[in-house]
Amino acid sequence: PRREVSFDQMAQGKARREAMSLCDSVEAQQREISFLKGELSKQEFLLSSLEPWKDLDQPLDRLETRSAQVILAVLPLEVSLEELVSAGEEAELGAYFAQISEDLQQRYLAAVCHREKASGVWDLLRQRGASRASFPGMKGTAAENMEACRSQMADLEESLKAAQGMLEGFGGQIDLLREAYDATQMAIETAKAAGFRVAGVYDVTAEKDQAELQRICDYYIRSYEELVE
Repeated sequence: PRREVSFDQMAQGKARREAMSLCDSVEAQQREISFLKGELSKQEFLLSSLEPWKDLDQPLDRLETRSAQVILAVLPLEVSLEELVSAGEEAELGAYFAQISEDLQQRYLAAVCHREKASGVWDLLRQRGASRASFPGMKGTAAENMEACRSQMADLEESLKAAQGMLEGFGGQIDLLREAYDATQMAIETAKAAGFRVAGVYDVTAEKDQAELQRICDYYIRSYEELVE
């Protein structure tokens, strides 16, 4: 049952103002939740991208020196390490190939070579279907970055839980929204009784009441853009 509200309280529009403030708070909390979920997805993707390289002990920000370069490559599983070593020796690239890991479809390799031979080594890998792996801006090893990623995810999950709890807490103020709807309906009916024509504008917060609003309004638009079309 709805609580009783006096006509004066309705007429003053206090319920509408408080309801709008509540809606603003709900929308802000929803934006925060969407942001946190997006950040969490980014960290989950980063963690999965780093997983194949967790046993690489070379820091990701130190893959190049004045004389040497480490190329990280992802190759189809059918390309064997022996094939790469043989092709590298035949082309006299002087490269060292090391498999870091593999899964059901791909193998993850690190190729160490002289900087002057780097383009030749990459051509050899590329011709065998390789794609290059890179982690710009990262410092430390893949394992260290994975640990930092997990820590960041834990913080995000905690913040997300708190934000969702706060959003659920707004449910206890449902009477305020009901009163605002009643006040709005009363204002429409009062205006129509006085001879005014009433226009309604769609709002997602009153989605379930759209049919009733369209019934009592003389005009109803989904967006203000319709006024200039």
